[in-house]
Amino acid sequence: MNRSIMYWKWDNDVLDLSVLDKKTDDLLSRTQIGNIFIGTQWIVDRFHGEKLGAAFRRVIERLHAAGRKAMIECCIRNEGEPFYRQYPGEPSYLLSFYECEADEHGAGTFRIPHEPVWHYWRHTGDGGEHKLFACYRLKKTGAFSYSSAVRCDGIAASRAVKAGEGYEIEISFTGAEKGESVAVCVGFPQPIVDLAHPKLLPYFRTMAEHAKELGADGVFSDEWGYDMILKIVKPNPYDDTELNLRHISWSEHFESKCLEYTKRQLFDRLLDLFYTKDGEAERSKEAVDDYLRTLRLLCTENEEGMYETVKEVLGKDAFWGVHPTWWGSVDSLNFEFYKNGFYWWDAKRDYAQTDETILYCIRTALAHRFSAPVWYNMWYSMGTRDINTYYTETWRNLRYGGRTHYLGYECPNEAVVLELKPEGMLESIEEMDARVRLFDGAGAVQPDCRLLLLFGYEAVSNWADIGMTMPWKPQNPRLDAVLNTANAVFSEVLCDLVPSYAAENASLFVNGRGRAQYGTQEYDAVVVLYPDGMTKAAEDFVRALPKDRLVLCGGGALQEELCAAGAAGREDIPSAAEIVSLAKGMGVPANRREGGVLLQDGSILFTAEGKKHIKNPLSLDFVWQGKRMRFEGFDALWISQDGTRAVYPEGTLTADGKTLSSEVTL
Repeated sequence: MNRSIMYWKWDNDVLDLSVLDKKTDDLLSRTQIGNIFIGTQWIVDRFHGEKLGAAFRRVIERLHAAGRKAMIECCIRNEGEPFYRQYPGEPSYLLSFYECEADEHGAGTFRIPHEPVWHYWRHTGDGGEHKLFACYRLKKTGAFSYSSAVRCDGIAASRAVKAGEGYEIEISFTGAEKGESVAVCVGFPQPIVDLAHPKLLPYFRTMAEHAKELGADGVFSDEWGYDMILKIVKPNPYDDTELNLRHISWSEHFESKCLEYTKRQLFDRLLDLFYTKDGEAERSKEAVDDYLRTLRLLCTENEEGMYETVKEVLGKDAFWGVHPTWWGSVDSLNFEFYKNGFYWWDAKRDYAQTDETILYCIRTALAHRFSAPVWYNMWYSMGTRDINTYYTETWRNLRYGGRTHYLGYECPNEAVVLELKPEGMLESIEEMDARVRLFDGAGAVQPDCRLLLLFGYEAVSNWADIGMTMPWKPQNPRLDAVLNTANAVFSEVLCDLVPSYAAENASLFVNGRGRAQYGTQEYDAVVVLYPDGMTKAAEDFVRALPKDRLVLCGGGALQEELCAAGAAGREDIPSAAEIVSLAKGMGVPANRREGGVLLQDGSILFTAEGKKHIKNPLSLDFVWQGKRMRFEGFDALWISQDGTRAVYPEGTLTADGKTLSSEVTL
């Protein structure tokens, strides 16, 4: 079975089995891709529904008969309605604070927009549903600062008021002092299952058992995390600078998880997530750290619980996953902290999985963490709907140890996604992927990234420390510095980008040779970006590293301590060029050739730029293991460590003038 993946997002028309059969015939006749992922976010039927079950059974039987594997969406977040019928209770909410200044009578009335919460076609809010959680009287000293706050929940009331086709929430209060700001915390219910609900995993087990009954080879759940309310300021959803959000997720069960993970309550500190008290900035920083830690560990616990369930129910070889990344951008990932705590490096998986333009140094890091032969990146053209982007992405992915998760054969409800079903498109993907599949054996090895870029999770994520503002944007200055610097370094020296919390789960450690190691990857040097505020486990990891192979950047007490002990340091985040220079000075090899990279097993892999789906010219002349290698051909070339074996789809390779044939052919 080949490693390639094609996504097929269903619409309700496939519930007509005659329609489903025609589409399945078409897909199977036009591609040999071995793994078909079936997405059902847009299907108006529950996972255990009779019609959806019949469609699943039919397509799984057809795929198996054709020698393919079938992975089906098994996302408990889609099951909010049936879940809460079985387990009645409060959902999770998206909370934010809203303000009004008291008049001369200490009273006031104001309205805020009602915020429906959407999860694909599912949503809440048709009746103006909301909840008033808390009320404070504030003496404001700035937009997000105050000198005193008094909790006074009893002075405020709220009601939903019809406004056009939707609702507004009218809030009234009395009993304040003239000129005080009254800040109310309002929540809007989410349509998904609360991720902190204690019955989440038992319910998920029933879904996994149903998937086994259906005959699925694996299951998946995309973009894990709570729902968000994104405000699009301008119509283009891929213009990152024109989006914002202002809510955090909370529930009674989330509160219990916060107490479990941090030993502190969160609810009475909700104000600290949005405002800072004069002279007590640490209070807000601590509250934000606790919130993000809870969200991150909760999503990790969810993922690992689902992983173990799938392995127990469907078998150890069953697939579980699909990308945890949500905002698949090269440098605009601030929203990930609010979605799922940026937990990507934490949860156990079989394969590293990302989407769109996530940095290659993150993709390789995750692949090293999970010890998989390949990683996957879901591609849907960043909204360009340009088939040529699939070609460039796929050949570049091959170079760096990855495969493209093609989205998708069909995707009828998402306008930004290019459907590959039209005549000619799927054929071009198949022709290209047939060549990529030649490298599923010998060439399926990860790049040898000898430099670790470790970023301080707390310093990069804590919005109270960076500057308390609202609404929040898709970028923050520290995260920008980390991502843009790492991206530029990777273009010169192969490196992995890893958060400091990896030292807490022991996936990042100092090995017996005294070197940092992450999963299967050992590093010759470590550069720490923003070390201030890291947890004790992360600090202890950094302290244990050899000082002559350590650079700390961004300042703080730990940096001062270790620089005094012999480590190098920079008060600011240096340029990528300076980091590259420092790395090479510490003996870190770039492990790059023009168009190629060195792999962990000592072999080397080259790819062309991929402007076309196939027959991208590749001309090479270099010395490898003392042999003069000359290649004239197309698309890609792999050569073993000893220079005696090779894989390429088309061309001529000579080693010291002797022809070296590809060990696999089209």
